Amino acid sequence: MTVRPVLAIGVGVVVAAVDFLGLLPGWWWLTSVVAFLAALLLRGAAAFWWMVLGSLVGWTAMLLWHGGSDIPRIANLVGELAVNTSGVGWAVVVLTYLLALLLALTAGWLGSQLRRLVTPLRART
Repeated sequence: MTVRPVLAIGVGVVVAAVDFLGLLPGWWWLTSVVAFLAALLLRGAAAFWWMVLGSLVGWTAMLLWHGGSDIPRIANLVGELAVNTSGVGWAVVVLTYLLALLLALTAGWLGSQLRRLVTPLRART
């Protein structure tokens, strides 16, 4: 393995760990901060997609940590409370992952675009 794939995989592992630890006290917004910083500091599509995968792994670990085998039951309860209909727990889980993806992708995109903007400014000075 070259250094680049190892670094990209390392980004995923670090992002997953930081997201998991940030979600312990309920800091869901930390996913955006970590994704922004990872994309700002590191170049390459591989690092970007490993960062997104790391975010999803961190959120999955937190769901399993809090819910364990009760995730379907908890998701159904949340769905029943939200829309007053039973059997929509799958939608709650899907929306949870969509939120994680939205946070990671938008903050990652913003970080990578800011890096692309700052790099030419550094070259001029």
